[in-house]
Amino acid sequence: MFALRTFSALATAAVVVANILRMQQDNNTNPYINHIVSTLDGVVHVVMPNIRSPTMLLQANQTDDDSTIGAQINYLITAFNTARSALAATPVSNGSTVIFPTNDHISIVFADVMSYALNVSSFMRKKCMNDCIGF
Repeated sequence: MFALRTFSALATAAVVVANILRMQQDNNTNPYINHIVSTLDGVVHVVMPNIRSPTMLLQANQTDDDSTIGAQINYLITAFNTARSALAATPVSNGSTVIFPTNDHISIVFADVMSYALNVSSFMRKKCMNDCIGF
């Protein structure tokens, strides 16, 4: 149940962030967008390995609860919500294919964030299934 709630919260936050990035306007605000997405990427690359680490799982006695993995998940949710708010407040960019940060650079960083989020969500779902079934 905990993993399902976590997966739903992360998926919802990810969809909102992705939708904000899709809109188009007449100015290049890529540097601002890049800063927001890169900050989120930094948080994801610190927190998600912590969630999957053997030390975290041993501290959790092989179970997911709010005092161990839950704190890490809450930190991720806060990071996604902060990114969502910052992107919503940033004028939408017409982007650039030649001036750094380019559209491609930002999309690669954002894809990396989403890949990590889906990877850990899958890990949590499998772990929950194993705990619930008793494997």
